[in-house]
Amino acid sequence: MPPKKFRVTASAEKMMVAMFCDSKGVILTHCVPKSTTVTGETYEDVLQTKFLPVLCEKRLKKAAAMLFHHDNAPPHRVACVHQFFDNNYEIVPHPLYSPDLASSDFWLFPTLKDTLLGHIFSSRSTLATAIFQWSQ
Repeated sequence: MPPKKFRVTASAEKMMVAMFCDSKGVILTHCVPKSTTVTGETYEDVLQTKFLPVLCEKRLKKAAAMLFHHDNAPPHRVACVHQFFDNNYEIVPHPLYSPDLASSDFWLFPTLKDTLLGHIFSSRSTLATAIFQWSQ
């Protein structure tokens, strides 16, 4: 019997979403534009132009005393991002090779998955709309 041939099929379209949250919930949901690579510069731009204004609006009294937790993703380790935080906020270090999961693995991802389970989205915009409605 000849070996089976596997056909390559188009995979589901994917969408990258950056979410900023604290103990009270989601602060900002940002959909990364299609075909965009997240670099330190693009991440810093999102922090300055989108995240800070929303943070000051939603968490007015707490914004000055916030601590940020990043994992070890390359865009989080870039010098311009560290300079941004050095000038504004403090970063809580993420231990190298830590077996601990990030807090988003316990709350954010499971509840978002439960909300989207069983739905089929016809386009990126309908998926983005569902995510934005969930995060409000």
